Amino acid sequence: MGIAIPFIFLILVVLLSIPSPSEGYGYVKRIVDTVAPIDTHNQETVITTETSIAVSSDNLAHIVYYDAEEKALKYAKQVCNQQPCHWDCLQTCPWSVNIITHITSDSKLSYHYPSIAVDSKNIVHVSYIDHDLGQLNYAKLENGQWTITVVPTNIPAVLIHASIKVDSEGVPHIVFLEDDSEIFGTWRINHIKKLGNNWQYDNENVYTGDSDIGFGMYLSFDLDTKRNPQVSFYDTGNRLMMYSYKKYGDMLGIYAAQASGNEAGNPASNVLDTSLDTRWANQGAGSSIRADLGDIGASMKTCSLDIAWYKGNERKYNYIISTSDDGTTFTNRLTGTSSGQTLDPEKYTFRSIDARYVKVTVNGYTDPINGNGDWASITDLDVFGASPNCPYWKTEDIHLQDPNQPKKVIDDHKAYSPSIAVDSTDTPHIVFIYSKNDPIFGDVLVHAKRVKSFIWNTYVVDSWPTLRDPSIAIKYNENHFVYLWWWNPCYDCIGFGGNGAYALTDYLSLPGSGSDLDFEGIGIVKKGPVSSPSMAVDNNGYTHIVYLGDGNTITYIAIAS
Repeated sequence: MGIAIPFIFLILVVLLSIPSPSEGYGYVKRIVDTVAPIDTHNQETVITTETSIAVSSDNLAHIVYYDAEEKALKYAKQVCNQQPCHWDCLQTCPWSVNIITHITSDSKLSYHYPSIAVDSKNIVHVSYIDHDLGQLNYAKLENGQWTITVVPTNIPAVLIHASIKVDSEGVPHIVFLEDDSEIFGTWRINHIKKLGNNWQYDNENVYTGDSDIGFGMYLSFDLDTKRNPQVSFYDTGNRLMMYSYKKYGDMLGIYAAQASGNEAGNPASNVLDTSLDTRWANQGAGSSIRADLGDIGASMKTCSLDIAWYKGNERKYNYIISTSDDGTTFTNRLTGTSSGQTLDPEKYTFRSIDARYVKVTVNGYTDPINGNGDWASITDLDVFGASPNCPYWKTEDIHLQDPNQPKKVIDDHKAYSPSIAVDSTDTPHIVFIYSKNDPIFGDVLVHAKRVKSFIWNTYVVDSWPTLRDPSIAIKYNENHFVYLWWWNPCYDCIGFGGNGAYALTDYLSLPGSGSDLDFEGIGIVKKGPVSSPSMAVDNNGYTHIVYLGDGNTITYIAIAS
């Protein structure tokens, strides 16, 4: 089966007509006539080369972009009296456009890489790079007022590819690239987050490259459930698509396990046998078990714990994790409740600390089906740490198989424009384009899903001589949806695809790839000159898209699913 079939299918589904959302058809996508120009200027003026879109909890879209004519960074928001906004609102509600900031000098430089995020309180956060002043800025809209602050960076490095996300605690995170090639011969990807009034960097860079052999390009990131960024980018020097994530240490050997008590037949040592069929158990609130790391605890920083709970898919255990140097005086590091959803180990992270002993104290559990209890019961326990930093950034390359040469890893073709989204299981999905230098199928749109370290399932979504600007967003409810958005300049159109429980056809899998994702179809969303698309998915599963369209208009589309 050749890779030309997705392109043929693209043509076939253009005229596809699917029932509307009100008819409750399910997961087949439909392009609806809700295209709304947001901010229009004359044909001769290029408004923007970059757009960014986010959706708030009330299902309204928020957009940021640069207007070259007014030399202004602009913010547009849907205005809807219906809360939350539903499909009829998306088709009719007006847009409000205002200016975040102006460039006041005569410089021809502009605001670049605008990025927008909206937190759970519907507060808007924006990051952008001021090329005139050479600085990374952060803007926040709260109570109708914009406040702008400068994010501390290394001067005089050149800043590019900045983007922003907000975690579940309302903390803004920015990932950006610094180019120090003129001075130090390096480029760095950094992660910084805002805690209170202060910006905090990680203990180390996300990634550092040698500018003598290449450069970092096409940076994209998303936040996982632990509120940590997962990053994708292209390393031009090594000609590799890269993926970086925070690793909470390596498994440390436990010298011994001791408990405050145990039920007969279920001793503390059972948590060390790597079997989920055995357990330590003791009755009574305050029951505890501690891991002795021996001499290794003095040389490593401890920062996470994996605990597999007995009947962990039914019970929610109340726990306290504490550490000690001497085994007598313990300091609490983390207090919480287990998920009650899995028998597998759950990871609990805490601030890096030097410690020989790690203790878990259990104060009973809740079980909505079988009733609450005061038992402590753990099937497996592992401690993780590292030196000198814990957690630390780990980077791996995404290996792809050439469809025409199954045993040949693609290492001689350029890949670019990655877009990453992380699902609710913290699994990263990346879409990107790689160029084969083939006059017929020169560009291939690839969707890669990580299985484990250095193992990715990869799928061909589309192929054509030229493809651009892919984007991905994930909404995880009962089914797993992936939305793909890219520009195909050969057709002057934008394509849209997805996957879910109902599929029109399967992905064409690259050799050695998995087949657990079913491709639902590719359709043409918008014909005509388009560029700079950005995409988000709301709580209804609707897809919101913004792009620079006909007549240099910032154009918005909503797609029902």
